[in-house]
Amino acid sequence: MRFVEQAQVFELQQHVRAPSVGGRLRELVRAPTFAPFFPEYEQTAERTWCLRFRHCPLKEVASEYAQCCELEQRVVQVALGESATVEVQSRMTDGSPVCAFNVRSGG
Repeated sequence: MRFVEQAQVFELQQHVRAPSVGGRLRELVRAPTFAPFFPEYEQTAERTWCLRFRHCPLKEVASEYAQCCELEQRVVQVALGESATVEVQSRMTDGSPVCAFNVRSGG
């Protein structure tokens, strides 16, 4: 799992470089790393967004190993940087149709 996390972070560092959290979020959903998750995002308030993964290629494994979901949340957090807060809203493994994260910018 640690290798997968490091590989995803390395890949995202090549694509996610914008100075703002909103810009980094826009780059993250376009990055090849998350393409299999069919990501999308929308701004829900000032400096707040909802990031959704509409597909999870790891759903079967993640149903038994919650570490998979925790890994993806950490990868998103690292990619968006310290000025962002990433919180889980919903998970497919809990029966939701999407995995969703609330993303807030601290500045």
